[in-house]
Amino acid sequence: MSVRPFPTDPDVFRRIRPMRVEDLHVVARMHAATMGHTTWGQLGVDFVEALYRAMLQHPTFLAWVYQEEGEVRGFIAGSTDVRLLMRDTLRQRGAWLVLPALRGLARRPALLGTLARTPLYFRQSAPADDVRAESLFC
Repeated sequence: MSVRPFPTDPDVFRRIRPMRVEDLHVVARMHAATMGHTTWGQLGVDFVEALYRAMLQHPTFLAWVYQEEGEVRGFIAGSTDVRLLMRDTLRQRGAWLVLPALRGLARRPALLGTLARTPLYFRQSAPADDVRAESLFC
């Protein structure tokens, strides 16, 4: 099977760059606005920002932003190994997520059960052997 991308304006590609720490608040607001119905989105902007901050330096995390006139207008984030990314994030940076998660749970206590089942998602979503990267958020 051959996959060819759609033709893309080279100027669009020039506006795409790797996500940086200074982008995280804007990206977290976009995430919450567009994916606010998801478990992590419902935990709030503070949680989403802390999550991205925790994942940003992981070697399997892939994240880019699209900007126009110096402002971030979109983003995409994924991983070449989602299970490893999430395992390492929780082990190495999980303490950073506790307080924002508790604030989100205080607003929406019903999320506790869903949040507890989150690790099961990464077992179920394991990509096929021929898939090299998985999109998580865009």
